[in-house]
Formats: sequence, C-alpha cells, structure tokens
Amino acid sequence: MSEEAPEEGEASQCCLTAPGAPAPPACCEKLPCARIGEKWCQCFPSLERHRFHLMTGLLVLQILVIIPACIAIVGLVRDKQLTFAAWAVEDIDGKNGYSDFHLFIGLRGMYVRGGPVGRTSWTWTEAKKYVPDGKKDNLNSCKHAASDTISTVILGLFTVFPSAATIYARIKPETDTGCQKFLGIMSGCMGCYTTLNSLGTFLQDCYQGLPTRYEYDGVTVGEGSKEIGAGAICESLVAGVALITAFFHLILPVPEKKEPLMPPSETTENPL
Repeated sequence: MSEEAPEEGEASQCCLTAPGAPAPPACCEKLPCARIGEKWCQCFPSLERHRFHLMTGLLVLQILVIIPACIAIVGLVRDKQLTFAAWAVEDIDGKNGYSDFHLFIGLRGMYVRGGPVGRTSWTWTEAKKYVPDGKKDNLNSCKHAASDTISTVILGLFTVFPSAATIYARIKPETDTGCQKFLGIMSGCMGCYTTLNSLGTFLQDCYQGLPTRYEYDGVTVGEGSKEIGAGAICESLVAGVALITAFFHLILPVPEKKEPLMPPSETTENPL
C-alpha cells in the first residue's frame, strides 16, 4: 500500500514529527519557506529563460571567490607572506636616525620589514615593546578582535563548496527544488552577515586603534600612516559574493513540477 501524502495542515510538522510522513525533501517542499520569494520572482519573468547562463555564471563566480578567501586566510601567518595578504599595512617614516620601515598586520600578529629590527615577526605581546605606553591597551583590543575573526575567515572558505553545490543543483529546472532555493538564500545571507560582522569588528576594535608611532629604547623611531590591507579587502569580496548569490537565489523561480500522468487502467469486458 502506498503512503498517503501529508495533509496541508501537517506540512509544517511533517519533516520532524508526523509519523509515516515522506522523507525530505519531498515533505519539506510543502513548507512555506520552500516557496520563499515567489512575489519577487514575478518581477523578473525572463529569468527562467536564462536560467542556465545565469546560474552557470553564478557558479563560476562562486568558484573564483575561493581566491580572495584563501588570501584572507593567509592573514593567519606572521611571516613574509603577510606582505601581500595583510589585513592592515603601516608605512612608518624613520625618525632620529632610524630608517623607514613597514608593518604588515595579520590576525595573529605582524611582520616588520626594515627599521631598527630589520625583518622579523611580532606577536601582539612582542609588539607592545615598541609601542608608547598609552597605546599598549589598543594592541590588546586588536588581539581579541583579530582572534574573533579567525573562525569566520576559515568558515568562509569551506562554505564555498556547499554553496556551489546548491547553485549547481539549480542550473537545470528538473533538478531545482524549493529546498535548494531556501538553502541558497539562507547560506548566502548568513555568510554575508557573519563575514561583515567579523570584518566590522576587526576594523573598529583593531584597525582604528593601531598605533602609528613606535619607540625603541625610549626613543621615537618612526611615525607614519596606516591603510586597510588586501586581506580585509578580500574578505569583503567574499561577503559581497555571498550577498549576490542569495539575491539571485531569491529572484530565480522554482519551476512547477508536473505530476506524471498515470496510464489508464485496462478494463476487461464481461463475455456474458
């Protein structure tokens, strides 16, 4: 005996509580969240005709965003790789006979090139030795803000792959479902929010308070300026792609699935 489809009133609970209910995604397709954005879809009626090209382009964009996501992750090191993946950069003009030097700030410390120490890596604690007393607490705030950003940066890279799988599933109408659309919207929105939230924390609690004057043995060795580095810019690109992905998932309609026609049953005539 075939299983009966859940009643309309049971749709909201069938995925979790209804006994004998069909397994997801067949059941979850009846949930309101699976039909999210239907009114938006009506504003872009031509999208369905360009589904293949639209979603293929979005898939290529999702794959390309791996590059800036990897650059942002390089900010975890404290070596010379920070010269192209720093989250913040300081150009310091030498004072009192000291040469100019550059600081490349990452998420776990900084890399110094030039000046009184030559080429070396600093942890946040080591950097305090060269910072005026009034700015030492700023490095503590920077340490905590950067540490809170690390998990989001790593997660941002690994969520690219399930997001790409969701896009791939929606390229063809026959493999598109309301659940795939909902997952694409939610993953894009959540990815954008968490990334921008962590990036904002870094910029406010770390970048804004970075000192631009350094001392060595009580003598000012340099003053300069700071700017946002490639790592932070790349992380903002990751957030932007996540938002674009969520938007196109929202406006692309889910094709109506036609129920297969059952062949007419054969009737046998009564010879009597």
